Formats: sequence, structure tokens, C-alpha cells
Amino acid sequence: MSALYRMCFGGVANQGGGCIYVGNGKIFGADGGGVLYRGSYTERAGEMHVSVTLSAVADAVKLVTGYRLAKGENLPLSAKWPCDFANGVQQIQVGGKTVDICFEKIGDI
Repeated sequence: MSALYRMCFGGVANQGGGCIYVGNGKIFGADGGGVLYRGSYTERAGEMHVSVTLSAVADAVKLVTGYRLAKGENLPLSAKWPCDFANGVQQIQVGGKTVDICFEKIGDI
């Protein structure tokens, strides 16, 4: 698995989208709201164990959960998804609130 994905996500306060690279145990991406994604994953027994840190590139970025992320602030997240995560809606908890995410594979890298 080494590909670029389009992501669409929604929470209680808003919706958003961006692009993310997933491959070789690494995750990198950005969204239209000014958030960068950096992290890693491991695969075990058909699951991806995801660990990602969100960081803001501007002051007071408002996440889709309503949480405000200050410039330079890091927000660590983790999730367990199926290895075929681009099939269906995945969820992740952000500050105790659920975010639904859909991924669409753009292409292999």
C-alpha cells in the first residue's frame, strides 16, 4: 500500500476535505482548513493501527468538531481501521467527538 487519497470528513460543527498519502508505514497530508497530518501506521491481522498528529498552519483553526487548534499546537489521534480503509466510512475520535471520514484512492505512488 502506497498511494495518495482524497479525504472528505464531517463532524458536529462542519465538513471538510483534503489529500493524504498513506504508504510504507507513513501518513502525510493536509486539508483545506489549514491542518497538516503527520503520522504512521502498522498493519496487523487485517487492521491498520493509525497514529496521526494534527497541527495548524494558521492561528485558531476550527476543526469539524468545533475544537480550535492554535498555530503550533499538536493534537495526537489514533484509530483502528480495516486495511481496505478506502471502502466505506471510517471514524476517528477528536476531542471526544466522532469524525466520519471517507477516502477515495487517487493513485498508487
